[in-house]
Amino acid sequence: MENFGPYARKFSEVLGNLAGQINPDVHPLLSKREKISRVELLHFTADRGLCGSFNMNSINKAEKWIKEQGTKGLDVRLTLVGKKGRDYFRRKTVPVTAAHTNIYGTADISFVNKMTAGFIQRFMAGEIDEVYVLFSRFLSMARQEPTLLKLIPIEPPKQEGAEAAKVDYLMNPPRSNCWWTCFPSISVCRF
Repeated sequence: MENFGPYARKFSEVLGNLAGQINPDVHPLLSKREKISRVELLHFTADRGLCGSFNMNSINKAEKWIKEQGTKGLDVRLTLVGKKGRDYFRRKTVPVTAAHTNIYGTADISFVNKMTAGFIQRFMAGEIDEVYVLFSRFLSMARQEPTLLKLIPIEPPKQEGAEAAKVDYLMNPPRSNCWWTCFPSISVCRF
């Protein structure tokens, strides 16, 4: 987990910087909806108990977020990964789009691609206006922090001061050549 952290942070930084340099009208995944009425939360919990506060901290944060969205008048749906979250939200009134259990250790990239393709498809069809993910960020063996991030639409990072300077990337294929359709084959170098 610790070794993967720098890669994930850099990937997120590069994707956010690229999104900030491109006109949002170029691709629908970059465009915010004028009116937000339907949101979906991809929520991760464990399949088993005896994890101390690991599951309950995540579930409590999800409950708080769902209530906040409800006060805004938004329709909330859930996609759940993990038996503990599924069992908890099964007893609640929040609609569940999908629940995936017992996949840890067996999930591969095709599962992830299928799940993300579903989010993208529903976003493009106008069935959902935003997609968020809630997971436990690994800080140490004794500490995992529930973390909420917006996945769709993709937003540029909020930077201030010296960090707000424009970052140049060499892109293959070039930015003007429909980079989003070839995303898996993009080669990126930061200057």
